[in-house]
Amino acid sequence: MGVKVGPLWFMAPEMRKMSGEEDGRQADVYSLAHTLSAFILSLGTLPLPGTFRAGTEEYDLNRGWKGDHDALDALEHVLEAATRNEPQDRLSIRDLAQELGVWLSAARVPLTRNHGFRTGWGPMDDYERDAAETQRIMQSAVAALARTVGNTNGGDVPQPRASELWLRTYDWQPNSPEGFESDGTLTVAVERPDGTRRAVLGAAFWGRDVSFIAEVQRRTQGGCELEHGWPESDWARARLPSATAALKSLTERVLQHL
Repeated sequence: MGVKVGPLWFMAPEMRKMSGEEDGRQADVYSLAHTLSAFILSLGTLPLPGTFRAGTEEYDLNRGWKGDHDALDALEHVLEAATRNEPQDRLSIRDLAQELGVWLSAARVPLTRNHGFRTGWGPMDDYERDAAETQRIMQSAVAALARTVGNTNGGDVPQPRASELWLRTYDWQPNSPEGFESDGTLTVAVERPDGTRRAVLGAAFWGRDVSFIAEVQRRTQGGCELEHGWPESDWARARLPSATAALKSLTERVLQHL
């Protein structure tokens, strides 16, 4: 049986039991994330105990910070994913290293910011926050597509339950007898001013992950036909830098085609 070492602020909840059955690897992820936040906060300020809550005043890493606020906003989401109360809900150490690597190299990647319009925890809260932030980063991609096709309106806002605009079949792993069924979708179309072509961006959610799709469609007398489509992006944890990077990479391929 071990002994408690270090400040309780940095100790994962399950390690307070000291039953000997806890997974120390996931506990290390929790402790490392809180340690990182302590390095960023003002000298003498410790992070609040419990799960880091991105987008709230209590956990704001930008207090007293004169540098890039967007970068720390993005890091807050990584810290939240690494300090979830249940070990199975946290990032693994491998995933944490990957997200931090993407974050560190994201000088040319638009980093995400959570607007924190909900205050509760739970699956629905997670989904609504994931969907709201995904909608926001998709809107940035829409603006770039609109400029390319000459649409001065800047494009529409991504909408839920609009996957009927998707013309291509995608290869997500089946999760039901009917095939793949998402937890929700977002879709937006950007039209050329003359109405001859449109670019479609979409997002599918499954659990805490998101995958993006993109299509270029050509108008016909009977509606629309697929001009070009791209394979769905790999699943990435919503609101984290890897999801933003996946959408940016897909959008760049659409821009090159257009």
